Amino acid sequence: MKYLARIFILPLLLGIATGASGAPGNAEDSQLQHLLDDLNKQLDRAEKQRLADPWFLRDLRQLVNRYDYPWRQQILLDDFSGRDSHPAAPWKLRSGEFLIDWRYGMRSVVHAAVTRNRGNEQGQDNAKGEDIATALLGALIDQAVSGKKKKRSDASGTTSTDHNARARIDAVTRVPNAFALEAELTSRPISGTPRSRLSLGPYQNGTYTAGYRLVYHGGSAKGENSIELIRVSPRGGQSMLESYRQPLKLGDGQPHKLSWTRDRSGNMVVAVDGRQLFRVTDRGFRGPFDGFTVINAGGDFAFRQFRLDGAP
Repeated sequence: MKYLARIFILPLLLGIATGASGAPGNAEDSQLQHLLDDLNKQLDRAEKQRLADPWFLRDLRQLVNRYDYPWRQQILLDDFSGRDSHPAAPWKLRSGEFLIDWRYGMRSVVHAAVTRNRGNEQGQDNAKGEDIATALLGALIDQAVSGKKKKRSDASGTTSTDHNARARIDAVTRVPNAFALEAELTSRPISGTPRSRLSLGPYQNGTYTAGYRLVYHGGSAKGENSIELIRVSPRGGQSMLESYRQPLKLGDGQPHKLSWTRDRSGNMVVAVDGRQLFRVTDRGFRGPFDGFTVINAGGDFAFRQFRLDGAP
């Protein structure tokens, strides 16, 4: 009986799934999603009570996951087309500048600066040699123009002598543990700033630190780029979950689609322009998140669109 089920049920479900249109919101797509929801419930029951062959249940689960899109709760959708010069709520500026640019969307420009890292800022490279001299000169010029020296320490533990050394903005809104991010990102090089770094991700417990961070490093001394996925504990401890260190063209001044999904089981997938970079599973955070942060630690970055969905 189990063997017959493997022969007939899987092709039947595949035919139903492939027959439905992928356009969101149409009747066939809605019916398919209801079918997948029911199948997921039955699979959960079958796995818990051991009602069928585990290998068959595994194959069926993989098939369902190919067509399931559980992130149907819209959390945030912003194309940054407002007339105000600053991003509107739920965005809340924490440090530096994020402004609305009619050409590029929500944009932040941060020049290189001299920083002293106390270990809480994930993935930060220490400037050396000519980079330090260039950054120091820029900091001195900024200080002379402003007429005062501004020193700031934030939740990540980084202290800087340049008020433009770091910019952070948070979307203060409840984010389910299972979420899906789609963003259109543009990055451009800054003269005299050989390195760029952008990190973003959900935070928990109101500390603005604990959570996951997707970190993009661009324009390193060796001309290499990388994307890292990091888990940050409430005390600032960091764990590297996965990284992608092959060539990326995110710094070419053209818009690129960045996607990041996390399902109910803690499976996370990161992709750029539809190409999967890596997949990793982590269950370090169980409950919902308190917001979503974007941090520019050096570079010229802009978001034309930012969409965040969740799964209940």
